[in-house]
Amino acid sequence: MSDLLTPVAMYLANSVLSVIYIRSFLKEKYEKRGMPVIWSAVCFLIQILVFIIGADRFPVGKAAGIILNICILLFMQSFFFQKEMQKQVFITFSFVAGIETVKYMLVTFDIVVSGWGNQILDQLLAEEILNSVKKAVTGITICNAVMTALCVLFYTLLLSGYLFFINRKYVKKDYPLQTHENVFLILPCIAALCTSVIIRLIISSLNNGMGIVIYEAVPLIRLWLLVIGALMLSDIIASVVLFQKQIQYHEETEKRTLLENEVRQMQKEIAEIQDIYTDMRGLRHDMRSHLANISLLQCIYG
Repeated sequence: MSDLLTPVAMYLANSVLSVIYIRSFLKEKYEKRGMPVIWSAVCFLIQILVFIIGADRFPVGKAAGIILNICILLFMQSFFFQKEMQKQVFITFSFVAGIETVKYMLVTFDIVVSGWGNQILDQLLAEEILNSVKKAVTGITICNAVMTALCVLFYTLLLSGYLFFINRKYVKKDYPLQTHENVFLILPCIAALCTSVIIRLIISSLNNGMGIVIYEAVPLIRLWLLVIGALMLSDIIASVVLFQKQIQYHEETEKRTLLENEVRQMQKEIAEIQDIYTDMRGLRHDMRSHLANISLLQCIYG
């Protein structure tokens, strides 16, 4: 991948996807048509300043970068959207966890695409199609550009698919999250973030930052990165699905309890009405008896 172009393109994708994702959960403070564009531009510029320009003077470690990402999103949400702290925390952690997980899944895809690109270049050189330095440089440039575009496309599609599933499965968006419920939702996200930090530390400590050596020495790591990444993303989505099922179950339980109470109340009212009817029948019987006695007395003394 290109050392600069790919991160810039990924930051741009993050900025656009973040505002789409957040708007599906939170209400905007300023209902303006240009808000998504302003958010994307500000978020993109902050990432460039912090992680590319600022990193030259103040190197940012993996854990520090994750914390900075979380702080940036929380700050921007508090400025652009209405305050819903519990929901904002979940949105931020789930988004950053998706970014960090997809990054390591992208490594495997990048290795595969780079292998294909190298094979194509070798074939072109072997067939003497790239028979001059100028043609060789042009071919390498085009090949790198295509590989970069494919990697960015893979990253964008995978991250957007992950966010789409969370947005689709999180049905009860108006439900006010409680603290313990929020903890339940963000724990899988924190686990994914910690796993990404551990993977980075292992690569850096064993190969002095040259992670590609590990992938070449142990090819199975490429597959396992995909598997672990897919499992972590699935775990976050599954926690959202389970949480929504719990809300639905509690709502159905409350409705059933309400209906049962209404049925009991109706049965009680029916029993009271039956008692009234019984009393009225007794009263009618007594009235008939009294009227019969009055008629008899009128006949005797009349």
